[in-house]
Amino acid sequence: MSELGDALAAERRRAGRSIAEVEAATKIRGRLIEALEKGETDRLPSPAYVRGYILSYARYLEIPAEPLLDIHRRESGVPIPGGGGAADRSLKRPDQQVPRREELHLIPMRTALLIAGVIAAAALAIWGISRFVAAPRDTGPTPLPVSPTETVTPGVSATAAVTATGTPGVVDAPEPAITPTGATPVGAEFELKVTVKKGQASWTIVKVDGLRAYEGMMTDGDTKTWLVKSEASVGMGRPSATVVYRDGTQVTEKPQTIGKVPTIVITAEQ
Repeated sequence: MSELGDALAAERRRAGRSIAEVEAATKIRGRLIEALEKGETDRLPSPAYVRGYILSYARYLEIPAEPLLDIHRRESGVPIPGGGGAADRSLKRPDQQVPRREELHLIPMRTALLIAGVIAAAALAIWGISRFVAAPRDTGPTPLPVSPTETVTPGVSATAAVTATGTPGVVDAPEPAITPTGATPVGAEFELKVTVKKGQASWTIVKVDGLRAYEGMMTDGDTKTWLVKSEASVGMGRPSATVVYRDGTQVTEKPQTIGKVPTIVITAEQ
């Protein structure tokens, strides 16, 4: 069995379809469908035909085809068009350029000039920092002693200018606001939980803080949890079978389509 075959077989069984029904709907021979689900690549034709089978199979089961094609590329080792293989890259070596005789004397001179420039820049920076540190700082004029005479502003009670210690002319600074203990600051990390309903299945792709945290088939009540610092996205092959929670609260927003895959995006600022 292979990851691709497991995913196709699970989706077919979930939809309640037999191999014969898939064959009649997609025009793919039953023996090829069995080989595709069992991962028996020696019984399958060229990768180009297999790609067409995967597209037809996914269209019939109403699931995204791109994740399945990615698995097929990994398992079969088929390179992405235009990417080139390792053998091609190893054969293409850059032509070695031999400097002309008159350039041989220029290379050391250029290197010496570059080193001299770097040393001069470093010395100038050190000199500037030393002058800044050694320069006397202006501390400003010496404050004059406050007159003990109490001044009362008209319309203001005289006791307002007296602090709790009885010092006249000094007003207490306002106390800082106290944040409730249970309040969660904006942008704090949160817990992401993805669950598939009992008796159902869905191909799921989860990205956490820009990295792919999970990709695979979740079935029959599977639950997975991650701690997210900034942003997370959940791609679902079957949104009706997938439930997403943030800090224990179900996310009810409608998925948006990203790359033909229904996806829910959650950020820490939300």
